[in-house]
Amino acid sequence: MVDHSFQALDRDPPNGVPTWNFIAQAIDDNGRGLVGYADVQVILKDINDNAPIFPDDLYGYVEENREPQSEDGVYFMDVRAFDYDDPTTDNARLEYGIVLNKEIDGVPVFRIDPSSGKIFAMKALDRELPSEREFVIEVHAVDHGTPPREGAANVTVKVLDKNDNSPAFERPYYEAIVQETIAVGSAVISLSATDPDDEAIDNLFTYTLADDSKYFYMTTDRDSSDSYVGVLRVKQVSILTGKRLVDQRIA
Repeated sequence: MVDHSFQALDRDPPNGVPTWNFIAQAIDDNGRGLVGYADVQVILKDINDNAPIFPDDLYGYVEENREPQSEDGVYFMDVRAFDYDDPTTDNARLEYGIVLNKEIDGVPVFRIDPSSGKIFAMKALDRELPSEREFVIEVHAVDHGTPPREGAANVTVKVLDKNDNSPAFERPYYEAIVQETIAVGSAVISLSATDPDDEAIDNLFTYTLADDSKYFYMTTDRDSSDSYVGVLRVKQVSILTGKRLVDQRIA
């Protein structure tokens, strides 16, 4: 007796079954009803019917201004695809590549190891340049089955800020005129500085006087736009009396 499968069999996860086990029996036809049994195992031969699959959200982070120390580049993340085909066959052996890369001065910014899926930055990146704050590259994975199948995904790479810039005042020189009768603690002038580094991390300034002063002191205040400004204030009125010009360095 030969039995038949009445539906297509699938060996691959998540719903497939790679092997089937059952017991076969044979009954004689001479009326004595003797029965024989045998264990049967059916192993499904894999075909390359699954394409590699990447996770939905792929993000990587690389620190700015990191110079590659070798031709390999600066390693910063892995990407891995999964193939539901038989992992012991070429149908699930994957090779990685970058379909859509970025270039700066004709040099590809990123490199991917074809076997491991490790991604490297091939040049130092400057987060303060708008064009180098964030990159989106397209990676793919191709299996070695016949015919080969391919999966692709976008990877968002963000450049992490490094505090590599000093604050700069809006002007190199400020001038203020005050009355000699001004009260102690009164504001003389407000100053603000900017820093091209990450606004959320490195733009919280503390304003101070670069030199000790008999005449003034500095406070750091929050203005109406929620930004921090330096306010030069009067320390002693009596010392200001009769002074026509006072120079004060601010940091």
